[in-house]
Amino acid sequence: MKPNKLRNKLNKQSQRFMFFHYNGLGKPKNRAGDLIHSIRTMNESIRKIAAAAEEMGVYRLKEITPQLAMDYLVKRKNLGISQKELSSERRALERVIFVNEPKNRLPNIIAKKPPSDSLSLSNRAYSSEQIRDIIANQNSYHALSTLIAHNAGLRAEELYTLRRQDEISVSPHREWGKERFSGREGVIYIVTGKNGLRREVMLHPLLSEQLENRRLDSPKELTNYKCRISSYYDVCGGNNFSKAFGRASMKVLGWSKGAHGLRFSYAQERMDTGLINFSYLDAKIIVSEELGSKYKSGKKRQFMPYNL
Repeated sequence: MKPNKLRNKLNKQSQRFMFFHYNGLGKPKNRAGDLIHSIRTMNESIRKIAAAAEEMGVYRLKEITPQLAMDYLVKRKNLGISQKELSSERRALERVIFVNEPKNRLPNIIAKKPPSDSLSLSNRAYSSEQIRDIIANQNSYHALSTLIAHNAGLRAEELYTLRRQDEISVSPHREWGKERFSGREGVIYIVTGKNGLRREVMLHPLLSEQLENRRLDSPKELTNYKCRISSYYDVCGGNNFSKAFGRASMKVLGWSKGAHGLRFSYAQERMDTGLINFSYLDAKIIVSEELGSKYKSGKKRQFMPYNL
């Protein structure tokens, strides 16, 4: 079978399989359940399963065995894939292999350790001067999105989901500390991020004023990475913003860390200047909540600062 035909066949198989067994879109979340409630997570799982099956050389998903999956994951590890991506691919394959045995798991694969300094916030963040230089070379439409993403610590796709505080509520299943936004003054908005998590973000009053000047009379329907989004403001976001920002960064700096680097800039600045009255550990927890990231709970509540 030709590569393109096999790829399309496996993608369709994966799509049918995942929607039949794990479709939780629009359904109430159950902590004990294994359904997928995010269209983005669903699409990513479908893509990863199809890509893995093609690499394994199988024609049907039921031909994937635990050994084939482990061999594939080891190959991915040797390519330098991150731990986060490896874990995501492993989980997607587990859904196929253990569809009738949901408690079973594949052995964990540990990614190759990156250089010791590669995970530091400063190495993944833009400096204030670099951001100013990038904005100076953007048109007003893209510049506003850059300012908002940096000021609120937003992912590119979250720019499309900005809502007024009185229009929508935050996700009730996540704990939200009272210390969020300590040392800041601004206007609260709500965005929808990964896995449908809704959280509060804060915008500087002047940015809020500029944003409200771009308020739409009625929301416009957009598609970003096959996900349907209703946007209430005329702002650039998602893949369009990522590409525009990357081009501006390359033009000005000669390199780009992507629009996602603005989130690391936000985190770095909050840790360095905004939360100096808190302990280092408490400051990391506060920043994680502001960004909608995760941290491991435990005796020391170890924060995962690089899951931004």
